[in-house]
Amino acid sequence: MLTDGAELDADLRAIRETYIEPGGAFFVGELDGEIVAMGAFKPVDSRTAEIKRMRVDPDHQRRGYGQRILDTLEATATEREFTTFVLDTTARQTGARRLYEKNGYRETRRKTVGEYEMLFYRKSIEERI
Repeated sequence: MLTDGAELDADLRAIRETYIEPGGAFFVGELDGEIVAMGAFKPVDSRTAEIKRMRVDPDHQRRGYGQRILDTLEATATEREFTTFVLDTTARQTGARRLYEKNGYRETRRKTVGEYEMLFYRKSIEERI
């Protein structure tokens, strides 16, 4: 089990190995030379991509940056023939939950991890392909 922030952020010190080389992607959104948003995906299997690292700087939230990153991730994954997307967030991330649910993600389960209630989501686009 992960025990500290350094372990939780290990993927950010190995973006190429964690996301790019396995066939995923990592995007950042910049505004005036500053990173204001980011998001990534990595393959789970040949048809499923896991959306990870969706973040928008608090000073830039509610301006559509999260939607742009999610749209870019889904479009890129779809081009690479992924048809199902999975992700997780915490129960207290109400803005993220609204974004995912608005975009067709459905909650599949919940799990308590330490002090956090984790929500797991899934979206399939196979019927649209």
